[in-house]
Amino acid sequence: MRFFILCSLFLLHSHSAFCFEWEVPWGEINFEIWRSLKRKDVRIFWWNIQYGALSKKTKNAIDRNLIDLIEDPFLRPDLLFLGEIAPYTLKEETQNLLGILYPYQKHFPYHSDSKMGIAAFSQIPWNTLRTRPLDWTPNRSSKEKEEYRKKWEKRAPEKINHFKKIFIEISFILKNQIFSVIPVHLLMPWKVIQKQEGTLETLKQINSGKEHPLFYQTQRLTSFLKKISNPLVTFGDFNFPKRLFSKTKTANLLDFLNPLSLWGNRTFPALSDPKFLKFPPLKIDHAWSSKEIEIKNGFILPLKGSDHYPIVFDLKLY
Repeated sequence: MRFFILCSLFLLHSHSAFCFEWEVPWGEINFEIWRSLKRKDVRIFWWNIQYGALSKKTKNAIDRNLIDLIEDPFLRPDLLFLGEIAPYTLKEETQNLLGILYPYQKHFPYHSDSKMGIAAFSQIPWNTLRTRPLDWTPNRSSKEKEEYRKKWEKRAPEKINHFKKIFIEISFILKNQIFSVIPVHLLMPWKVIQKQEGTLETLKQINSGKEHPLFYQTQRLTSFLKKISNPLVTFGDFNFPKRLFSKTKTANLLDFLNPLSLWGNRTFPALSDPKFLKFPPLKIDHAWSSKEIEIKNGFILPLKGSDHYPIVFDLKLY
């Protein structure tokens, strides 16, 4: 019965489904299921667009998919976040349209020497903006932290700048309620570990490791989240399966992204990514909320253009 319904949706899809460029044919079915759901108070969209690295291969699919998304009033997110974006990543046409439709915009560089970062686009005026660095060393003595930093600088001198990330908290007021939004992009140590210690050790570290820089950066993130008194939602590219988050003892955060998709829960690597055959399918883009916020309509959309697939979801405020 479920298969029959999905096939019917595929045959009866609207013309707008073909406006998007999908990685897989059943992306259109996924799209129609998502489109049929009643929209809630706030729609949020996240996509790590990999600084446009696949633009040439995909003929600027990122720009075309973003334009299709924001031109449709029903689909257009209230809050749109793009990770791994630089000023040169998007075409001028896309930037101009974002400027028209999203009056509140901010680019958050990953660190002071980086042109790349997270871009926030909002139709809702924000209340406050707070940022701080996300350290990736153990929360120990200054001497131990410095020794750990030097160890990894020696292991991966070309990657250290990419380990530097930023914590962003944006608060909004809607329906007389304050809530916080925390877009996230954490570091990725797996290539270094794989190159130096092999695939088996890499898989071990991904599943149960507690001594790598990503684990310590995640600890720092969760310590910041625990200090936020507002209802919150945090989402983005965490670069790990969700079980690592539980190891850092995150309090009262619920994983709500459980999309209705024949493509499953994978967000990385995308089919058009050259790394597709080098990595197992992983869900490393996540979305979590505090228990005071109800989350609806969480989907992974297998759109073409990056090595990641975007995620989209709605917030229900009380």
